Amino acid sequence: MNRISDRLSELTAPTGEEPILDVSYPTPRLKIAPRQAIVAALAIIISVLLWLALTSPPDSDQLPALEAAEPVAASEEALPEEVVVSLVGAVERPGIITLPQGSRIADALEVSGLAADADIVSINHAQVLVDGEQIYVQKIGEAPPIGTEADGESGGGDSSKINLNTASATELMQLPGVGEVTAEAIVSHRDTVGKFSAIEDLLDISGIGPAKFEKLHELVTV
Repeated sequence: MNRISDRLSELTAPTGEEPILDVSYPTPRLKIAPRQAIVAALAIIISVLLWLALTSPPDSDQLPALEAAEPVAASEEALPEEVVVSLVGAVERPGIITLPQGSRIADALEVSGLAADADIVSINHAQVLVDGEQIYVQKIGEAPPIGTEADGESGGGDSSKINLNTASATELMQLPGVGEVTAEAIVSHRDTVGKFSAIEDLLDISGIGPAKFEKLHELVTV
């Protein structure tokens, strides 16, 4: 049996003389060079990555926390465009005058004019005007008006402290944390409500809270 199988194998083994069949292979419809195939693959990968980045929801854990905006104090609103002040004392034309915001005492005195006996040394000509302020011009040799810090009778308080009932808005602005608007509010409060009976009354002023009052209570008196 094995001999028959061996014989069949010999008969069917190729001799190299068999005729070659003429086979027609179909022509490829599209030829793509290897370089073009690589570029196309990279373009597809980049497009997929961009699509994933644009459609994926942001990771809330990685977003930076937004800082809460600090509330703006109502008392620090924009200042009016003009200031109205009163000039009295040794001036040629005493009364109420209106000037642009940011004007100084020198500007007010230019409008009112100085009397011949005005004590110009006692005046701070560079002082910025505050709305509602009264400017008193002393005569030469005249004592300061009663009720000011200069006459030494400021209600019995410490002369080194600023008196809330007599200080001008400019003097109040020397206090820590007191700007033009807050100083004006203090002057307006004592003109409309009345004199301060205690330094704790400062807490009634818009823009002065417990923290700011803690910095001021050792520096003021009534």
